[in-house]
Amino acid sequence: MKKNKDAVASGNVVPVAMRRQPGTDIVGYMSRIDIGNDGYRKGLLLQAEERFRDENVDCVYLVGGLVSKRGVAERMHKIQEDEKAAYGKVFSELSGLMSAKTDLVSQIREEKKESEKNKLQEKLDKLQNEIDGTKEKLKELKPRKSTVLFEGIIEQLAAELAEDMPRFQKNDGKKVKVYIVTSPAYDGKVGHRVALRLVELRRKERDILYFGQTRAFVRLKKSTKGIVLLTPEKDVWRSRFYSAYPDRLVEDDLKRGSKTPPEMYVVGCFGSSLNRGKGSKKFQRISLPVLHKLENTTTGENMVGVRVVKYNYNDGNEVRTFDFKHMTTNERSMITLPPNCSKVQARIIEDLKVYGTRSIGQWEDELEIPRDILEKALKNLLNRKNVKASIMFNENSAQYSFNPKWLQKNLRFTWPDHTTGWSLNTIVGFSCAHAGSVHTAETFIVNDLPEIIVEEEADVLFDAGDTIEGLKHELDRRKEVIPGFNYTKMEKLAAYMFSTAMLKSFEKRLAKALKDRDPKKMALAEVEDSISRLLVTFIYICGNHDDWELDIGLDSLALFDVLMRKLVCDGVDKILREKGLPTMSSYALSSLVDKKVLAYTEDDIYTFPSGITVGAIHYHAGRTATNSTWPERALAQFRVHHKIVGNFHVEEQVEEFDAELGLRASDMLPTLKCKSDFESKKGKIVDFGVGVRKFWSYKGRVLITESGLRGKNPNKSIKPDEVFRIHCKEIGIDTDSKK
Repeated sequence: MKKNKDAVASGNVVPVAMRRQPGTDIVGYMSRIDIGNDGYRKGLLLQAEERFRDENVDCVYLVGGLVSKRGVAERMHKIQEDEKAAYGKVFSELSGLMSAKTDLVSQIREEKKESEKNKLQEKLDKLQNEIDGTKEKLKELKPRKSTVLFEGIIEQLAAELAEDMPRFQKNDGKKVKVYIVTSPAYDGKVGHRVALRLVELRRKERDILYFGQTRAFVRLKKSTKGIVLLTPEKDVWRSRFYSAYPDRLVEDDLKRGSKTPPEMYVVGCFGSSLNRGKGSKKFQRISLPVLHKLENTTTGENMVGVRVVKYNYNDGNEVRTFDFKHMTTNERSMITLPPNCSKVQARIIEDLKVYGTRSIGQWEDELEIPRDILEKALKNLLNRKNVKASIMFNENSAQYSFNPKWLQKNLRFTWPDHTTGWSLNTIVGFSCAHAGSVHTAETFIVNDLPEIIVEEEADVLFDAGDTIEGLKHELDRRKEVIPGFNYTKMEKLAAYMFSTAMLKSFEKRLAKALKDRDPKKMALAEVEDSISRLLVTFIYICGNHDDWELDIGLDSLALFDVLMRKLVCDGVDKILREKGLPTMSSYALSSLVDKKVLAYTEDDIYTFPSGITVGAIHYHAGRTATNSTWPERALAQFRVHHKIVGNFHVEEQVEEFDAELGLRASDMLPTLKCKSDFESKKGKIVDFGVGVRKFWSYKGRVLITESGLRGKNPNKSIKPDEVFRIHCKEIGIDTDSKK
């Protein structure tokens, strides 16, 4: 397995808010804060507020999961059981007292001595007073009706949320409104009622609005784009794949047919992080992470965090994901010691941070602290209120742990400092260019792709296979190949196109870097450094179309590889000379370009200096009904931060949290063909364009990603019959008259 150690460092890059342009809306999304559930964390809400403020969002949408229906049901059941138990206990006490009274009355009747009767009567009077008191106590402990209990919980949860829900602001202090949509499946009736009451409690501030249940359509002010917020109406079962339920919800909504499809569907509640751009579908679709600590998963829940989307008036939408699961997974590590904490108490708390639950016997043995000293320290900690680390004792297990209610309300998570330790790596990926096909968007590759590389400040341009069309399956005779093209011409055309994209983007980057600088004063070492930094690294793998050459005794893309390196060398040398810069020797320049044009297999890994790893695979398989199948399989198959998937001509960008690697992504990329006759005749529509993936990592761990699809399908193909007509016209034959 190869690992590239010469990747160019992008340097320490501080995460910045999305670039705001005219006609741009920036929206913050969150889902399933799940108050009422054990996993609820006020600290995550505060983190969401900080990230949204940094991104300068215009508004915030909470898409399902304001309240945990299941959590509330469990809470109600527990309260009812506790009330029944308490009532039953006192009722038993009363029964015992009444039995004692009966016995005492019998004794009085049988007693003949007046003095003894008086004594017994005194006991009876005291007993009666106790009985009367117990009866009053029993009245007070009478279990509440479900309706009364339900109303009380609604009021309690709404009051908690009114206090816990942050006052969202832009970075200039301007108020940002929160819009809520609840889910009948996850929030239930209780969520609907709590949302209404929450709006009332925050009425004076006018910062929270409720859009109802299941579905809401919103029209953004600046970009004018229509967004549909979707939540599940019915309970769902666990699915193996992340896209199964979001896709189903979108399809069901479209089948209703009464509403115009929006620019984007935003699907909440499922704890996934998907992004499928507008292409073969007339709308973009994203799904949202959850914003609580995952306890028991019911669907393909994996992601904890928030997403921010930049909606552009004329271009694609950029989707940014912030990972919070690394915080919830290690939340005990973020607990700080209470003030005025003794050394023994500190050791107890630090030990609990590691193990979660401990007994006093374990501390006595492992910490080697006498039991009496431990008991004194624990008593002090148990009696403390409103401290930084509240602990509790479980009588059933005889173990100590951090108080769950304290974790829900008081635990605060930390985000790395913005000023240092961050790196940004950007990959522009594509697949299935099929050079030589009559449907390949050649002008897009030559003209638009360089612009995308420059605009996105890409470090790597990754080709995920099927660089050429190939000649199998009689494609030339089926008029899907440019007339006269063989494997040689296809490889040459591919090399010409992608070397041009590399060189055009390099020239623009260099021109920007040389602004206000005298080229004649630059040392050769500076020139070499500029080439390393500004010339995008091109990595390619072979697809099944490329490997058709193996059947005729040729190495796949051998000519393409040699020609790419030569064209890039010659092109860079020409650009340097035109700009009056010192030139490198042929050997030195060739050695440098060898590090910028890389031939990989599916097992090879490109490693950025930040530690972020990237690879690609071109599966030899067909599409599946569940769109995220292949990206998810790639994440399971390969231990890298980013795995690009080619072959399928449709797009899906999937993110997943991994305990070891942190936030990971797999992007199934579309094609650079406008269409294909093969797919059209099978009723399939292709996605077109290139995928953009950005990773912000902090000390080697990815915390923020950004995904998007760039490129508009030109829907323009070469017509072989038109080539024949033009040829005939050039030799003086008018084919139109000979029809």
